Amino acid sequence: MIDPHTIGSLLCLIPLAPLLGATYNAFIGRRVAKSMGHLAVHGVACAAVAVSLLVSVAGFACLVSMPVEARELRQTLFSWIHVGSFDVPIELVFDPLSAVMCLVVTGIGLLIHVYSIGYMHDDPGYPRFFCYLNLFLFAMLTLVLGGSLPLVFIGWEGVGLCSFLLIGFWFAESKNAAAATKAFLVNRVGDLGFLAGMVVVFSATLRIGSPTLSFSVLRDLAPRLQDASFLGAAVPVVAAACFFFAATGKSAQIPLFVWLPDAMAGPTPVSALIHAATMVTAGVYLLCRTSFLYVMAPDVGAVVALVAGLTACFAATVALFQHDIKKVLAYSTVSQLGYMFLGCGVGAFGAGLFHVVTHAFFKALLFLGAGSVIHAMGGEQDVRQMGGLRKALPVTTATFLVGILSLGGFPLLAGFFSKDVVLWRVLASGHGFLYGLALLTSALTAFYSIRLAVLTFGGAFRGGHEREHHLHESPRSMTVPLVLLAVGCIVVGWLAGPTWLGLIDRFAAWVEPALAVMPQVHEHVDAEVEERAEIVATCVAVVVGLAGMGGAWVMFGWAPGVARALADRLPVLHGYLAGRYRSVFDDVYDRCIVRPLLAATRALATFDQKVVDGLVNGAAALIRLLSRSSGWFDGTLVDGFFQRCADLARALGRAMASVQNGRIQSYLMTLGWALAVVLLLLEFVR
Repeated sequence: MIDPHTIGSLLCLIPLAPLLGATYNAFIGRRVAKSMGHLAVHGVACAAVAVSLLVSVAGFACLVSMPVEARELRQTLFSWIHVGSFDVPIELVFDPLSAVMCLVVTGIGLLIHVYSIGYMHDDPGYPRFFCYLNLFLFAMLTLVLGGSLPLVFIGWEGVGLCSFLLIGFWFAESKNAAAATKAFLVNRVGDLGFLAGMVVVFSATLRIGSPTLSFSVLRDLAPRLQDASFLGAAVPVVAAACFFFAATGKSAQIPLFVWLPDAMAGPTPVSALIHAATMVTAGVYLLCRTSFLYVMAPDVGAVVALVAGLTACFAATVALFQHDIKKVLAYSTVSQLGYMFLGCGVGAFGAGLFHVVTHAFFKALLFLGAGSVIHAMGGEQDVRQMGGLRKALPVTTATFLVGILSLGGFPLLAGFFSKDVVLWRVLASGHGFLYGLALLTSALTAFYSIRLAVLTFGGAFRGGHEREHHLHESPRSMTVPLVLLAVGCIVVGWLAGPTWLGLIDRFAAWVEPALAVMPQVHEHVDAEVEERAEIVATCVAVVVGLAGMGGAWVMFGWAPGVARALADRLPVLHGYLAGRYRSVFDDVYDRCIVRPLLAATRALATFDQKVVDGLVNGAAALIRLLSRSSGWFDGTLVDGFFQRCADLARALGRAMASVQNGRIQSYLMTLGWALAVVLLLLEFVR
């Protein structure tokens, strides 16, 4: 049996190892690489992530060996904030929830690191890239292991900073720098919600006499928080709403999802890292970690579910008309995040978290597969210039197809199981409208998934003879991670298969101790009836998904003229959906926020130049005039007066000096004259 104390004392290595790797490549890597080559860079970076993965696996094994009610490892490093009875230590918590996230982040992260060896091989910023990757994982692992809200916030801000660095990695191009800045600013807006949520929770616990921001203590205080209020509203409602707003930034939900599609400006491994297993899942993790608040605020949960459903459907409709292979996957990520939030919104936190896990595999596979395609195409990302790549890229084609089918919800693949459990839990919760919206999204997802696969790998090559001549499969450092991720897409879904298939939902049983449970809407329903309803719902989802896949195959594979004919018959609608529709939120923000702010800043600049600068310049001119006047008065009058006095004194001195000549005759003559003057004065006085 693994000793919990030993593993607990090693928890710090999970985030610390990537931090050390980032430090090495930041200060030493480039110099060492000049003599030893790229191995000195990626070897350290990959080894650092491997250490984190090994410790995470050991921690997971340790939790498995422990009783269910005691599955938690803690390591307190030192006291961070200590004021009176309020104490926030640097404390790492490894429980079933953080164990799942650590395994996903380090496992997928390691594969992305290995993939990057081949993809970024010729980039001059090779050491800097791996430094940023390691730093990103350090921030994400700090986020998921943090035992208190402030420590989670440190990781939360860290992934925001690292996303800025990675998205703008090729910052020499202005569009990349603009995309990085957009991501950074939009996330800062959402981060205000996190800060507000901490203020609400802290003030509530302070009033009840137990000031804390520790998750374990807050969970114990949850019943008392339910009776507390903040600005006239219940504390759980306000805090849950604040944390959800924060999550809309990191996890790209309406209204703060606009940064994520532009994040495609970064290198493809960055897209995989951000979109698959790390930054975008931070919001879902936050909702799961604070699930005890949402079970006490069902109205907020309903809002979460509604926003998630609308986000999922909207992003899926945008993905239908994209031609950039990475943009299709980007909007797909936004849509799938909607599924995760939809599960959390109806109280099925375990279902939402399971979709996080399966999504990490198939979306990382798809992004890395897209990177392999782009690598073979010499940087081309437009699917209209592709086609027929299955011949030159057999491994990429096979693995990409597994990811596409998993994304589309093809039966018995990972995406099918996780999406099915979310759909069922939404239906079972009584949200008929949201279930219909999610079902429509499922059909759209299946449609654009097959469309992407057919346009990329089906038919004949459309990129020209010269480019076709240079097509080649990617190196093993890129294809091996694709194969491993494809295997994950096939097997990981069986961790939470439905009971009517004779499977045990091991995933739900694993994470249940770390999640709060939402009261069920239909507790009185017979188990057998519920199972039949679930089977029917699954069959409906399968039919809808296969219909979407079949429709895409007909329109873009079997009879591609159908899609062109529809576009020609509805040119205005097609032009809008393929163009301005995807930027509708950007346009609203531009008109309602950006332009008014720019106008206000221009007005303030004008006021500063004309009024403030005018006053300052006028005051300066007045001071200059006064100083010149003072200088003239001092130089002409004051200095002149004293100069004349000095001249007079000098003249008297010279006169007196002429008398003191050492001659007795002069002295007697002077004495005589003086005596005469005195006598005259005396006579005058009389």
